[in-house]
Amino acid sequence: MRLAALETFDRWMARHPLAYASLVMLAASVVLVLFVDLPLSIWLQSGGWIGLDGVFNLIGQLGRAEGWVAAALLASLWAIWRLHRLKAGPRAEWWRWLTRYLNLFFLTLIASTPIIHLLKNGVARFRPALWYRDGEYGFGWPFVEGFPADAWPSGHTQTAFAVAAVSALIAPRWRVPIYLVAGLVGLSRLVNGAHYLSDVVAGAFIAIAVCSAVTRILLEPARDWPARSMLAWPGALLRPRQSKASPASTRA
Repeated sequence: MRLAALETFDRWMARHPLAYASLVMLAASVVLVLFVDLPLSIWLQSGGWIGLDGVFNLIGQLGRAEGWVAAALLASLWAIWRLHRLKAGPRAEWWRWLTRYLNLFFLTLIASTPIIHLLKNGVARFRPALWYRDGEYGFGWPFVEGFPADAWPSGHTQTAFAVAAVSALIAPRWRVPIYLVAGLVGLSRLVNGAHYLSDVVAGAFIAIAVCSAVTRILLEPARDWPARSMLAWPGALLRPRQSKASPASTRA
């Protein structure tokens, strides 16, 4: 009976890779919380990393969502205007392709941000500042304490990896340096004492997982996307049609 239940669970997990990956991430987070987070944070705060605080403060600014959203919004408005002017043709297809990826970025942030804030308040994990100030390491009361009991997951890391995940799809040849920059943002949160390693790992995972899930909807070849604005999304989702691959989709 138990063996059959395990086999059924294995088959279900094989059909739902994101659920499987989520369980692995949760298990990894538990291990990091128990054995790695605090010693690593103490080492970073007492070693030569201290002299790099200013540099990592600047790098950490790449994890602020406001600038990325403003830039993507301006680019999206420009692309929509160009589509309106061009109507059809190869150049219009390129702008439509770009708009689809900008929509992907918006929806990745829109979908992952509530998850991040729900977990932040529900888990109520203490930030490193509480350890250095009061010697407290662990968790507070869910949905009661707020800052600084809101470390897990890292919001800055989520934003950085949301940008990286979409950018890596746009330019797959540059995905390694793109993810390295996002990783530096996560490292900056450790060096500056804002988060533990498990917070950063969870933030990165959530952004990549949400982007992967949303990609299956927004970039599905069987859907004929107008991709002009978010207002067009509901109609596009309800009208699946077979469409030709965009010439721009082969771009690096």
